Amino acid sequence: MRPKFTTPIKAALGLNLIQAVMRLMFFYIMITGGIDEFLDVTINPSTLQGISIVFLVLGIGGLISIYGLAMRKEWGVKAIRAVNALTIIFDIWGYLVQSSAFFGFIVPVLNFILLAKERRHWEVTQ
Repeated sequence: MRPKFTTPIKAALGLNLIQAVMRLMFFYIMITGGIDEFLDVTINPSTLQGISIVFLVLGIGGLISIYGLAMRKEWGVKAIRAVNALTIIFDIWGYLVQSSAFFGFIVPVLNFILLAKERRHWEVTQ
């Protein structure tokens, strides 16, 4: 029998799910041409295509990592950390373009804190 999820793990799962869905929503908004209302500056179309691909990759990667964490796989924790590290790198660049990208740092930082606190209590199935 698997142990119950602790509150920090539940929070990490929930935050990552919200973040993955939002990334995929932004991807959809970008490919349908509705992103202009969210931007403070004009961005050329090729850069927007690159950004939309990053949102897609981070969204799918987030969903996969959530599955791994929910199934208590060791790679799930590593995947969540990797996706959140890539999100921080992406948002550093995004912040240089538009200051609202700062909000993208909140969930990844919270995830690192939540998973660090749970490290000593984490039980992994192989």
